Amino acid sequence: MKSALKIAILFVINLNASSFEEQLQKLIKEKTSQDVKVLKVENLKATKDVKFVLVQTEQLQVPLFASSDGGVIFGASNVFFSKNDDDVIEVSNSIKQAQNATQKPATEKIISLFSELKTSEFIVLNSQAKTNKITYIVADPNCPSCQHEMRDIKNRLKDSHVYVLPVGFLGADSVLKAAMVKVREAEFKTNEEKILFLQEVYKSGYKLPSKYQNLDVSSVMSINHKVTQSGITSVPYIYEKLK
Repeated sequence: MKSALKIAILFVINLNASSFEEQLQKLIKEKTSQDVKVLKVENLKATKDVKFVLVQTEQLQVPLFASSDGGVIFGASNVFFSKNDDDVIEVSNSIKQAQNATQKPATEKIISLFSELKTSEFIVLNSQAKTNKITYIVADPNCPSCQHEMRDIKNRLKDSHVYVLPVGFLGADSVLKAAMVKVREAEFKTNEEKILFLQEVYKSGYKLPSKYQNLDVSSVMSINHKVTQSGITSVPYIYEKLK
């Protein structure tokens, strides 16, 4: 009887785990048109309402938090607090591992990419500091970690100029969003205006206005091709250099 009970409990646990992953994959598919593989699910010790999840799409590993029913998903970042220190250690290590798995070191091809691209192909944010450092950020509007980079971009400006390269890898609408960023770039003159615009577009749940649904995306597709040809297979890709 005890053995049968244990088997039944294990079956229920496995069924719940399976349904959570399926709900997660379904929601991501609906919102980004991307199929993802769930690599890891970690239950937090401080709460039963939120889980840490690591998913993969093509070569990109993306750390996320999700509600326990898989109905809400939000990007994970290095800014994470919990009343349980084990949660902080586990999540921080998992995020670091995901970043190490996807962020490739700058090869000659990658260095050449940033040297050969025209300044006009970037959203340029100039630092007020006296610095000759440039931080290049290759970022997809639908990428949770890229969205975090945009939220935190002012910190990078403290000691570096920032050049944002919009790309569209994570779903058909991300290509259109990247194209819209370039089309509307001229509307914004100051750093503050550009940052607010980037943070608006690089935000979870941002919906592309209908009037931009038929934009020419050939320039973004060309950038996508150059980026992948250089060997970059994950976003955000961050490269720093001195002028």
